Parts: sequence; structure tokens; C-alpha cells
Amino acid sequence: MIKILLGLTFVSMIACLYSVFIYAPTEAVMGHIQRIFYFHMGTVWVATVAFIIVFIASIQYLRKETRFWDILAFTSAEVGVLFITLTIITGSI
Repeated sequence: MIKILLGLTFVSMIACLYSVFIYAPTEAVMGHIQRIFYFHMGTVWVATVAFIIVFIASIQYLRKETRFWDILAFTSAEVGVLFITLTIITGSI
């Protein structure tokens, strides 16, 4: 199952990169710089969802004190920090 998911991920990423760099037309005013928004906005959304999950899981941990919610909050925070860092990097390009 994991190999199938990895294969589908690889194929979809190739299709995404093709769509961004070859298929999508160049914007008239900003030119090729506009293409960074395809990645920038995606990383912003992933970071936002990750931090919302941190918020919800932290509240649940305070209510129930189970290890599941603590681990979920911790791992979501790691993902959020990673993607917000990517957002800052792509925002400065």
C-alpha cells in the first residue's frame, strides 16, 4: 500500500511541476515570477491547517490528557514550522 501511495505521489508531483512550469501560461505583468505563488500559497495553507490542528489537539489534550492528542499536536507543530519556513523562503524570492 505504501509503495502505491509513493508512486501516486511521485506521478502527481511530476504532473504538478509540469502544469506549473510548462502548461500554465506566463502572466502578462509579472512574468515568470508569478509562478512562485503556486508553491507559496500551497505552503501557507498547509502551515495554517497544521497550526489549526495544533490548536484543536492541544485543547483536547488539556481536556482528556491522553498521549494521542499530545503526539498529534507535537507532530502538527513540526509540520507547521517546516511549512511556514518554506513560506518565508518562497515569499522572499
